[in-house]
Amino acid sequence: ELNDEYPNIPFGKILLVLTEFSKSSDFVKPLNEKRINMLLKIARQQSDSLLGKNDNNVWNNYFTALTVGLTAYNNYLTRDYFNALTNSLTSLSSFQKCLEIDSTFYDAYIAIGMFKYWLSANAKALNWLPFVQDKRLEGIKYLTKGIRAKSYLYSLGIESLIWIYIHEKKFQKAKEIAQKGLDKYPKSRIFLYGLAHAYTGINRGKAIIILEQILKSYRDDGIKNIYYEIELKHKIAMHYEFLGKYRKALELCNQILSIKDINSYVLTKLGNRLERVKKLRKKLLKILARK
Repeated sequence: ELNDEYPNIPFGKILLVLTEFSKSSDFVKPLNEKRINMLLKIARQQSDSLLGKNDNNVWNNYFTALTVGLTAYNNYLTRDYFNALTNSLTSLSSFQKCLEIDSTFYDAYIAIGMFKYWLSANAKALNWLPFVQDKRLEGIKYLTKGIRAKSYLYSLGIESLIWIYIHEKKFQKAKEIAQKGLDKYPKSRIFLYGLAHAYTGINRGKAIIILEQILKSYRDDGIKNIYYEIELKHKIAMHYEFLGKYRKALELCNQILSIKDINSYVLTKLGNRLERVKKLRKKLLKILARK
């Protein structure tokens, strides 16, 4: 609707690209790369045109930052890591320009915070970059500031903070942030998934309940998602094994291994998970044989 009403600005195209990424993630289907590349190309042309007319307009810089940032993310998904990094740095520069123009432009805080934290968190892999410093705490501060105000990237900021706190093993904080997201979007599988991971470090029984809730949400929505059925049941089985509920864990492993007709895309996404399920099943059988 935004794109139809304002076809000459890139914001509608940007949100459509975000939707394509979300659909691919939630439904576990290949990216519609042709549509994404087409939308990003038009968005970049429109962003460059607007920026050329007025490079001191905060929205013009914001459009450029988002477009180039999404291009970087698409580069990352397609394993074009060099362009992913160079486009990320260009996007960061545009977000920083937004704050130079307007220090209350909170979307910029969210984007910069994400970049600062995860670049620092992955610094070991980027040790060939002499300018990479530990900016994790600064990144968290930026993100926290960004989600306190109304912003278009609010949900992305919430999701990022959840996984940052999980990465930091601050599970209680991760839980609080996930709940903040669910207060606004109660049915969000993204926030429920983050909440379940947070509870892994707090209460595994509660983590199981939330993971089962996510599984049920796919069935309730009429979505057959073999990837998440396998992943979620495997995670629940691991929780049951940790809690000493071996028969329940074994039952889930058997359910997973009985699934047929898994397509090649899902198999690739699963990686070695099926082998890990087989390994867990073998372990459980040994434990139960001794009882």
